[in-house]
Amino acid sequence: MQIHVTIRDINETDSRVEFECICGRGTALWEGPFPAIGDGRYVELEISKAPIPGTEFVETSDPVGIRHVDGGTFLVGDVSVSTAHGWDCFRVGPCEVEFEVSGEWPVFGRRYRVLTPNMTLYDCNY
Repeated sequence: MQIHVTIRDINETDSRVEFECICGRGTALWEGPFPAIGDGRYVELEISKAPIPGTEFVETSDPVGIRHVDGGTFLVGDVSVSTAHGWDCFRVGPCEVEFEVSGEWPVFGRRYRVLTPNMTLYDCNY
């Protein structure tokens, strides 16, 4: 996925960026050489903690995309793969995100909203 960095925040424990992309805008932890504001970067997105069904992972009719709302980032997408091992692929616009789901498995083809407080972007440009 290609993003453009809009804000960056470096502190003692982590580095975080706010970004815009074809799917919307959001915020995430950053792994890799830290970008400048305005930089266009290709990234891989990771959700490191399994979202909890019913609170962080809910069925929705919201439009597909990435949304930055009230200090949190939501991914809205359609389930494209659901496995018996708890790993799912989630299509968000032209991008596909794979993550682990704890508890009840999502239904293939349905649309879900995922709260992603632990989303990380990995720089793929080096």
